[in-house]
Amino acid sequence: CMLKSTIGTQLQDALKPFGVIVKIERNSRLSPNRKWIKGFFVWSRIHKPIEVILEFSTESPYFDWDVDQARKERTFFYLSQTVQHELIHKAQNSRRDPNTYFHDLYIPINHRKKGAAKDAIEYLSMLDEIDSYGHDIAMEIMYHYPKKDPYEVLRNIKSYKLLKSYRYYLSVFKGTRWKDVHDRLLKKINKWLPYVTVMEKP
Repeated sequence: CMLKSTIGTQLQDALKPFGVIVKIERNSRLSPNRKWIKGFFVWSRIHKPIEVILEFSTESPYFDWDVDQARKERTFFYLSQTVQHELIHKAQNSRRDPNTYFHDLYIPINHRKKGAAKDAIEYLSMLDEIDSYGHDIAMEIMYHYPKKDPYEVLRNIKSYKLLKSYRYYLSVFKGTRWKDVHDRLLKKINKWLPYVTVMEKP
């Protein structure tokens, strides 16, 4: 489809200098008005180690930005957030010897969860992910609560419902003793707050 191809080409051209590959794919689990944005950092790949995938419904004839301006700008925000999350992984990896560094270092959590729940806990406990998600949450604070003191939001973070990435941590670690991970996450958010910039929320 020409529209799909045009958007993909434009994004690829814009993100190419950052070593990003852009893909646009269909997903049968999405309703026609929904989109997903996914990002991956392939640490073993030297050139273009980042992949960003924009998914749209198989019921839609092509991928397009939302007609509604507010929804379109939210999509741009989450696209920017995804790219920056993976760029942090790229920066983390650039300082390491790939032959000696273990990429899955994480803070151990005592729990009895199995399968996907266990995998999610270990994923979000990884030191690299805590750092990158700290940046995600800092972006969400600045985007969703632009008129509030960001450090006040951080101090009372459990009261703010629009921080999607923080709510993800809460849901994954529910019922576990995860103070070490939580404390480290808050420190990373605090570290990133002075540096993040976001577009103005519509």
